Amino acid sequence: MTSRYEKTLEKALLIHMQTLLGMAVVAFAAEIVFYFVLTAQGTMESEPSRYFLKYVALPTGLNGICVLTAWLTYRSNGTNLKQKEYTVSLLAVAEAFIIAIVHATFPSVYLLFAFMIIVTVFYGDKLLTTIIFFAALIGRCLSAIYCIDQSVSFCADELADLLLAAIILCGIYVLSLTIIRLENEKREMMVRSIEEWGRMKETAQKDPMTKLYNVRALEDFQKKVQEKKLGRLPTFFAMWDIDGFKEINDTYGHLEGDAVLRFLGERCLEPACGMLCFRYGGDEFSAFLFDDKWEDGQKRLKLLQEQLRQYTISSTGEKLLLSISIGATPYTSDVELSELIARADKALYQVKKKDKGSIRFIQY
Repeated sequence: MTSRYEKTLEKALLIHMQTLLGMAVVAFAAEIVFYFVLTAQGTMESEPSRYFLKYVALPTGLNGICVLTAWLTYRSNGTNLKQKEYTVSLLAVAEAFIIAIVHATFPSVYLLFAFMIIVTVFYGDKLLTTIIFFAALIGRCLSAIYCIDQSVSFCADELADLLLAAIILCGIYVLSLTIIRLENEKREMMVRSIEEWGRMKETAQKDPMTKLYNVRALEDFQKKVQEKKLGRLPTFFAMWDIDGFKEINDTYGHLEGDAVLRFLGERCLEPACGMLCFRYGGDEFSAFLFDDKWEDGQKRLKLLQEQLRQYTISSTGEKLLLSISIGATPYTSDVELSELIARADKALYQVKKKDKGSIRFIQY
């Protein structure tokens, strides 16, 4: 979830970068259009060279510096994501200030600062939004007081426009914080839901008695293998069942039979087992082995058989001398699970028919 969220933040940062570049290009294009419109209307008060220096070259150059700095920060490998977010956001306010200080004569110029506050909502960081709000508020005030357009004088009307802009910026700031809070709560709920779903899925794939994976997990594992989502593939597949398990239930009771299943599950979960084991159903089990040679895999299975012979009935201390018959086959990822089970089951059938308690390996 965290990785996906970070990717979303990276996309938001890229959009922020594109916004900076777009705003600089639009500001440059607007100045060119204004020049020709004012010239055509005969209302141009400045010399062409002075106009281009004051309204085109200067703001475009400063905006270009902001965009370049933001781009270098965005591409920097030594800067973490949060540092990039703060840097790009502050540079966006700086760009809005550059445009505003040139065009403070337009009351609606405060919308540039409002937009910069709203964009920070993408990051879900209340501190960042607060910093950008105060930077935008200060930037709007300074742009109104120190506007380079000499036709603009800071009078009562300008003060009223500035106060109105400040009130609107405060409103947008409060709205932005509210959206961030609601989005963060929604994200936390999603995270909890995903975690809960993961726990439910884990529970659904575990056998409650033996704590081993069940048939559903076995099918899911094979699916992941075929989709090449696992780094290391198994080399052998085995199936076994407990010899005379029905007689154990009939003689000692089903509670003792359950204890036998739990004992077998515990042995399968031990690190020394070295196999990925599943309870297939009833007293039948299956496992994936990862040994390069069958001789090594066979040793693991024999160790499991020896451990089961040590089982004792807890109430009497009597040894039960459990045994399991095992059938195994080579594992290949291109073979369907049903076919693997059929091959191992065939080997299991042969060993139970001829020599219970032993291991039968069939090569295909």
